[in-house]
Amino acid sequence: MKNKFFKLGAVALTAAVMATGVSCKKDKSDVSDPSGRIVVNLVADIASSSKLKVANDQWDPNDKVGLFMKETGAPSFFADATNVQMGIEGGYLIATPPVLYPLEGNVDFIAYYPYTVSLGAGNTIAVDVLDVLQSTGLPQEVLYSNNITGQAPTPAPVTLNFRYSLAKLSITVIEKAPGNKLTEDDFTAMTAEVDGMFTQASLQLADGTFDDYDEVETIHLRKVGNTDEEATFEALILPYEEDDYTFTFTIGSDTYSCLVDNLAFEAGKEYELTFELDGVPDPSRTVALLNANIIPRDPAGNIADIPVVSDAYLRISPSPAGIVFPADGGKVATTSDDKPIVTIFMVAANNAWNAVSSVSWVDVDEQGNTLILTADPNAVPFNENGTVTIMSTGADPIVINVSQLEQ
Repeated sequence: MKNKFFKLGAVALTAAVMATGVSCKKDKSDVSDPSGRIVVNLVADIASSSKLKVANDQWDPNDKVGLFMKETGAPSFFADATNVQMGIEGGYLIATPPVLYPLEGNVDFIAYYPYTVSLGAGNTIAVDVLDVLQSTGLPQEVLYSNNITGQAPTPAPVTLNFRYSLAKLSITVIEKAPGNKLTEDDFTAMTAEVDGMFTQASLQLADGTFDDYDEVETIHLRKVGNTDEEATFEALILPYEEDDYTFTFTIGSDTYSCLVDNLAFEAGKEYELTFELDGVPDPSRTVALLNANIIPRDPAGNIADIPVVSDAYLRISPSPAGIVFPADGGKVATTSDDKPIVTIFMVAANNAWNAVSSVSWVDVDEQGNTLILTADPNAVPFNENGTVTIMSTGADPIVINVSQLEQ
């Protein structure tokens, strides 16, 4: 694929057993070989809505998928269907010679991407997350499918659901007291790395798990971008059981390190970590993990929290000191320093939070991590000034002054 980096996406390849044989233009005489076995022809079906981002929603002609097929319940794969390289031709995944269903009995499929010619003992592929692609700055994605079991030979389409084998780190670094010490140039210059992680392992094609972990190295995270208030980084990493990892952020000659205990990584999950950096000089310089979420890279699934022990934290974005609503109400207003604002706020807190208004004409709507403020039209007598207070256990409350223009 042109772009080997996938964002929180699910990948589905449709495996169609085509009655037309290797190509959709061939006639019915090519439906099987002389023994009567049906030809297996796989179709790469990438819809335009797919989270898999490739050029023009098409596979690159150089992409290769490895395919295995075995009799259901058997310990080994068919000799002529072991690590078959499936190429791309007109959108179809094909092999030469073609893969054939057995004359009788059901089968299981295993497929993976990218195709590897030389497999390790026991049908394994070596993965090294330090081997990054120049085009993305990230290692090669590894995809795996074993959802089709007990499949009878059929001309009907069969879908191979691929899943991500690697985990993803998404890191945001903010300043403890925004605007006090760190500048946009500091966030631009910031780099990030993590120590204590294995960088090499073997993917077991029998079940899609990793084994034979090796080489604990420093992983340098890819810089995604920055503003004058934050910097963001990402990395693809090996899934692994609970362990301790050190995250280090560097600005010039200044370094900020944070040890995170008992953090486990699962395949196919994205780990969003937010670090708060105190930009004061040595020896008081600190960085702390504020919050962390696990999000499936496949958007189908539930969001879960990583248990993190840290000081209570509450933050909103944007964060105006005051809001002046227009006389006709609504959500489009100005701040107390006369800047336009839409009164929809993102709330970050590591404990439960809620918001209350001291005046009846401001409606408070809490939706997940979003706070929405809506003003009623000004009444007679004129609506009085008030406050909206956002609270979270153990954290300092955030108070926003609210007022409204006259009719």
